[in-house]
Amino acid sequence: MPETIASFGDRLRVLRKELGLQQRELAQHFNLSPSAIGGYERGLREPEINQLVAFADFFNVSVDYLLGRTSERRTADAFASAQVYEYADFLLTHTVSMNGQVLSMEDKRCLCDVAVGMFWLRLQEQR
Repeated sequence: MPETIASFGDRLRVLRKELGLQQRELAQHFNLSPSAIGGYERGLREPEINQLVAFADFFNVSVDYLLGRTSERRTADAFASAQVYEYADFLLTHTVSMNGQVLSMEDKRCLCDVAVGMFWLRLQEQR
């Protein structure tokens, strides 16, 4: 089922509740007032970029996820780490060469990343 939560305020509220935190507890962690958190959650206020990044780090999600631009919660680092396991078989068992030069493990990884990026772009175009 596709995710229906799209606004920053909705995402913040869901993430806060997932951790079992009250608005005042989250506010205290960030040295904010509970009304500031309530304002964010109701869409009455928008955080500055440094606050947005701090929220993303705290909840271990991407800024794009917080802003409702994607339903993918993982940060770029977490996503890249997951890719290592998906392509491990290919990287470890195949020799790949381009223009007669055998690619290093790092080069093969880069090639896989480009292919994945192109695949996801194509999927987005089809939607």
